[in-house]
Amino acid sequence: MKLLSLKAVNYRLLGEVQIRFPAGVTVITGENEAGKSTVLEAVLYSLYGSSILKKKYGQGAKIEDAINHFATVSTLTLEFEVNGEKYKVIRQISRRGASRAALWRIEPGNRLIASTVSEVNREILRLIGGVTLDEILTSNVVAQKDLDRIVEMGRSDREKVINAFLNLESFNKATDLLKERRRETHSKLEIEREKLKSLQIKKDEKDRIEREIKETTERLKRAEARLIEVTPELNRITRIFEALDEYWKALGLLKELKQKRESLKRQELQETKRLKRALENLERLNSLSKRASELSGSIEAKQNVLEEASMEIRNLQGRLSTADKTYKLCILASGILATALLLASAIYGLKVLLLMLLALPPLYQGYKKRAEKLSIADKLGVEEEKTKIIEEEIKNMGEELNQAKGAIRALESSTIEVEEAKEEIRKIKDEISRVESEIESIKLPELPLGIEFSEETYVRYRDRKSKLENEKGRLETLIEEYERKIEEDRERLKELKDVDEELNSQKLLVEELEKKYRAYNKTIEVISGVSRKIRAMFRPNLESYMARIVSRITSGRYKNVRLTEDYDLEVLDNRAGRYLRRNIFSGGTVDQLLLSMRLAFSLSLLPARKGIRPRFLFLDEPFASSDRYRRRNIAKLISKYLTKYYDQIIIITHISGFLPGGYTHIQLESGRVASVRNVQGIG
Repeated sequence: MKLLSLKAVNYRLLGEVQIRFPAGVTVITGENEAGKSTVLEAVLYSLYGSSILKKKYGQGAKIEDAINHFATVSTLTLEFEVNGEKYKVIRQISRRGASRAALWRIEPGNRLIASTVSEVNREILRLIGGVTLDEILTSNVVAQKDLDRIVEMGRSDREKVINAFLNLESFNKATDLLKERRRETHSKLEIEREKLKSLQIKKDEKDRIEREIKETTERLKRAEARLIEVTPELNRITRIFEALDEYWKALGLLKELKQKRESLKRQELQETKRLKRALENLERLNSLSKRASELSGSIEAKQNVLEEASMEIRNLQGRLSTADKTYKLCILASGILATALLLASAIYGLKVLLLMLLALPPLYQGYKKRAEKLSIADKLGVEEEKTKIIEEEIKNMGEELNQAKGAIRALESSTIEVEEAKEEIRKIKDEISRVESEIESIKLPELPLGIEFSEETYVRYRDRKSKLENEKGRLETLIEEYERKIEEDRERLKELKDVDEELNSQKLLVEELEKKYRAYNKTIEVISGVSRKIRAMFRPNLESYMARIVSRITSGRYKNVRLTEDYDLEVLDNRAGRYLRRNIFSGGTVDQLLLSMRLAFSLSLLPARKGIRPRFLFLDEPFASSDRYRRRNIAKLISKYLTKYYDQIIIITHISGFLPGGYTHIQLESGRVASVRNVQGIG
């Protein structure tokens, strides 16, 4: 397979470019972001579709990210040749719809081969001999920033790439198929093992249920036998206890009636005492009523006497007031007259003294009134004292009367109480008579032969009856539970009746799957061993190519190279006198060693390739980390050595001037082809 041309419109950095890929060496140059590496990506996208985006930018990459920022649709058209037949693949990416693809065979004839993305991907993979994207990135694309791809690959992935290019696809396919069938077998084996576990659990359950049925049946028999023993004994004890209980109840009733009779007699005694007290109160009430009547009469008489005394006092008080006034007038008149007579006698002599005798009568009358006044006052004092005594007597009799009236009010109910007490005594006597008749009517029942009643005997038979009833109830419950459990277990056994046969069949199935799983493991191991031996024959050839390439690049500084088991590099350093791992050397030298390994890897696989395998080689920035001398060595390696093995070598670089003549130079600027020229001399 070889590339013919690429047309890219609005693909990432490429605006609209059309590039032809002639035989020999093609150098694509340009400044940063001119779109150089995008040309390689566009070729790979045309062949493998969107998988290149996920491979390069991660699983989160979106298809529309491949469209130029200023466009909504991107179109790629790649023409290529396989075994003399020419093909054209067209892929279109849109921001507003699904991606589209078509594959045409343009020579011989012009025929549409595939018209959907999946059909195009499948058909191109068939045309290029099944070379996958990972395989082509490993063997036909050597990028400076991806030089350690082979070293960093996992062993399984690296072995698949080598197998693919050594025409060992059948090993890959067989191994993958066997692994897939092993996974399927393992999954099925796990499922069947779980089924086996489930069946074993059911088998264990069946065995357990059978044991439990046997054990439960034995318990049921023992419970039924014990129930047969308990039932007649319970019946006998029950009959005795019922007779004792009847006797106990009769005694209780008799005791209760006697207690009631005694209570009634006590009530009768109390009511008799109450009647006596009521009669005494009634007699006292009569006495108090009589005394109250006497007091009322006495108080009334005393009040009449008091009224008369009050009138006498008022009369005496009037007379006393009159006598007092008369006495005072007589004394005043006598004084005045005496004074006048004294004055006259002083003036007129003894004759006047004779006249004074005339004044003596008024004076005498005054002293007489004074004596009358004193007599009235004495009588008034006597009457007042008498009045006080009567008032005190009235007061005392009033208080006594009030007390009598209070006592009378308190005793007024005595009449009713006497009648009530008499009625209550009559009722009590009637009730006592009824109770005594009932006592006489009670006959104690006869007890079974040999049984004498006592409280101890009653309690003993009661407890024995209760114990037997509890035991009988427990036995009946157990028998019911045992019968129910046996029935449930037998129903479950019906469900598990085929479990032994199913378990044996499942064991055979699991054993068969385990044999098959072991067989797959052994077959995979054998195939892996065979392919490993074939690949072991590949490594010496790879080391031989590496030694030649490293020697050419380093001008003979390093000649001998070998690979470790994990495909890392060790280089013989003559100055150190031993093989050194690549990480000992400078960064530029490490890149040159890895470049040598990648080129040697691709060259080692060429003899085994089929004619339809890709015959082109992409070198992305092969000069980037080398000095000017080793750049010239790499340029000579490409033009003088690699061109013998590849029909097309496409170099992507921003460094020019190191290749000898005989190549096509394509200059890119801002995503467009600025110039295309054939270089004959040194560029």
